[in-house]
Amino acid sequence: MEVFPVSLPRKKPFTIALDERVYTLHDVYRVIESKAADVINIKVAKCGGINPSLKIAHAAQSAGVPCFFDGCTETGVGTAAALHFAACAPNLIPGVEAGGSGSHIDDIVMEPLTAYQGVIQLSDKLGIGVEVDANKLRKYSEI
Repeated sequence: MEVFPVSLPRKKPFTIALDERVYTLHDVYRVIESKAADVINIKVAKCGGINPSLKIAHAAQSAGVPCFFDGCTETGVGTAAALHFAACAPNLIPGVEAGGSGSHIDDIVMEPLTAYQGVIQLSDKLGIGVEVDANKLRKYSEI
């Protein structure tokens, strides 16, 4: 079954963003080929992590299709990974949807990531910059 059977008109009074139809690099190529979107929403958790998300962003960039980045209500670990992707993605436009992990009742990271005046500061700690609370990880792994 063809997902994008029709190309959209070149001139339209609105912008079309694709979100839940773009999971893989193959999906991006299909979007580009069919001209099904003006912009692609990349959710790092949905797309399989930082590396696959960067491949999607680079493929879209090569075709002149901008991207924006969105979250999936991640814990601090997922939010940190998504923010690192956003920091090095080549073609993100303003329109980021990431509120951090501070809204969770109990996160597994030692220091929740929270937005202040619309900015979530990346950590300079090793890896993706968060430290996991081993006790909480154990607790939630047993549920």
